[in-house]
Amino acid sequence: EYRQLLEDCRSIGQQLSQQVERLLLLARLDAGVDMLRPQEIDAGLVAEQCVSLVRPLADARDLTLSLRRNGATRLTTDADKFREVLT
Repeated sequence: EYRQLLEDCRSIGQQLSQQVERLLLLARLDAGVDMLRPQEIDAGLVAEQCVSLVRPLADARDLTLSLRRNGATRLTTDADKFREVLT
């Protein structure tokens, strides 16, 4: 029981750290300090990665999270920024 509680705390700590990083990035973008690095990406693949990242949060709240893809969806964008927006 303690191990599970500690694992949950570690997971929440990681999620909070990621949120802080995202907020800092958004602040840098807003200030014009961080530049975009556009490249061609598969938006569906990035979306799958985001879904797998947030699925534990959905599961913890008894929510169903699903993603349907119909092949590759190519976009030219900054992959990191796109990932952050989706997440």
